[in-house]
Amino acid sequence: MGDICSPTAKEIITITTPIGECNIPFNRLQIKGFIKEVMKDADEITSLFESEVIEFLDIESMADIDGQYEWWEENESPAKIHDLMEYIDSNYEIIHSRAYGRRQLRYSAISYKQFDFPNGSKTIPIKATFFIKNKNGVKFVVDINPVDGLSIEFQVMCDPTLSTETDFTDGFEEYFNTRGVLKNAKFDAKLSFLKYDKTGWDEIVLTETQRKLLDSNIIKYATNLELYEKRGLPTSRGCLITGPPGTGKTLCCNILMSQMDCTFIYVTSDTIQDRGQIGKLYDLARSLSPTVIVIEDIDTLGAIDRTKSGDHPLLGEFLNCLAGVEKNNGVITIATTNFPKHLDRALVDRPGRFDLRLDFGLPDKQLRETIFKKYLDGIKDRSKINYDKLSNLTEGMTGAHLKEIVMLSYTQALEDANYDKNTKVSYIGLLAATESLISNREKYQYQQPKEPTISAMHL
Repeated sequence: MGDICSPTAKEIITITTPIGECNIPFNRLQIKGFIKEVMKDADEITSLFESEVIEFLDIESMADIDGQYEWWEENESPAKIHDLMEYIDSNYEIIHSRAYGRRQLRYSAISYKQFDFPNGSKTIPIKATFFIKNKNGVKFVVDINPVDGLSIEFQVMCDPTLSTETDFTDGFEEYFNTRGVLKNAKFDAKLSFLKYDKTGWDEIVLTETQRKLLDSNIIKYATNLELYEKRGLPTSRGCLITGPPGTGKTLCCNILMSQMDCTFIYVTSDTIQDRGQIGKLYDLARSLSPTVIVIEDIDTLGAIDRTKSGDHPLLGEFLNCLAGVEKNNGVITIATTNFPKHLDRALVDRPGRFDLRLDFGLPDKQLRETIFKKYLDGIKDRSKINYDKLSNLTEGMTGAHLKEIVMLSYTQALEDANYDKNTKVSYIGLLAATESLISNREKYQYQQPKEPTISAMHL
């Protein structure tokens, strides 16, 4: 073997073949030089993608284009791409569409994926390049490319002597905010569309005051935002709904979602996982306004008292989003909690964050009787039911407990009657179901409040 310390020295590589050994001389520096030349030539090669962009936009090189990149997170990509295609179809002519291989040196198949939207499932492209022009003949190239799962790299290119990329992106943003698939839709913090049963106010018992407050501070407020804005008044509102589990807090939010024709974003602890996510949701809410953000069990999302628990990473984000530097124009926040005393004072004791508080307490005796009559309408037998006694026995129970008593008694009656469709609930069956529920609650040593209060209750 030669002296490999010399620049001109040659090494010998011995390769064993079926017909014997083969000795191949080579020079390391010559090989390195050859590789550099090959890489340099490859860098100077114009890809198929670049060639077609240059030709379509009628420019000299890629250095002449005006372009903009955006990164769409995986959860927002379906809605963004859906609206992108709707926007292009409504405002542009697609001259041709392509997809390119990894190094953009050859064609590949356009990739599609099916997603669920409020009006049904739809198959949309997730990897494609669109060569388009508007009615004035101005051309754009729009490229979407999946990166790291379903995160999308979005790029718009054009000839800067004729247009700018914002001529396209501004129009797309306006479409997304005013006519897109998320506008007036109901979805969670992951931008997954909600499947829910539409409900009405006849399914919940509210005091006259509570119903009026919800109407004026949320329903009518959302439909009259322009009036408040014209008079220089805030166009954001916060409502905190408190009360024990089973008193109708979630049902009230579901009814509002069913009755209001605006954007709803439903936030729970299992849909918020990262810092910055709350801020992004409020940015989205402002763009899609009027928007109602429902934060269920806000205490589980870090809004707890700092004097007892220390700083929580999400509390500061909540405070800034609810009443920070950027105004939440057109955004109404509704938060629910079972433990209002655990919430941080800076969150609940400041107008502009939560302006209204509704306490959904336990039903009093009269309301419990009303709830029983509502649930038993049409399924009770002809024997006299002592509602007064039932109401006394169920002191300290929520509407959810009363509903369970009726369900237990009806289930047992069906079983006793061999599931006869004409089965009715008897008073004796109601008493047995009540005793069963009381016994079950005692196993968990549940302490009943001594003084139930009149408040909202679901039926």
